[in-house]
Amino acid sequence: MFYDPYCDWCDKALTGRQRTYCSNACRQAERRADERTRSGIPPRTCDKCGEEGIDHANRYGGWCYDCTNTPARHRAEEARWEAACELEGCDSSAFWEGVGRARKYCSDSHRQKAYRQRKRAASLTASAA
Repeated sequence: MFYDPYCDWCDKALTGRQRTYCSNACRQAERRADERTRSGIPPRTCDKCGEEGIDHANRYGGWCYDCTNTPARHRAEEARWEAACELEGCDSSAFWEGVGRARKYCSDSHRQKAYRQRKRAASLTASAA
């Protein structure tokens, strides 16, 4: 028996003993889509932009993917990965570890140096006044 080596739902390559779907999620998604077309439930429209064809079982409620804050979260994460050292004159990366806030400085010595510069600047302005 010949079978198509790609998932019927998402067109990913099948591996191992998979014959029709690459995952249980794809199998269930196609099943839900078939049930909706048979039951005559019309597709939803996005409450924000009016895009038609939103899946009833999507996790964004009445909004499409583009209208959620998910793209903004991805942009914020990209900014964390590309964060540069805040010490004046240093051009190296701040090396975000992938969790939490991004570092401001590339090393502890640069953090300490920036602190000393801020402290010196504050003492100069206080003595001048």
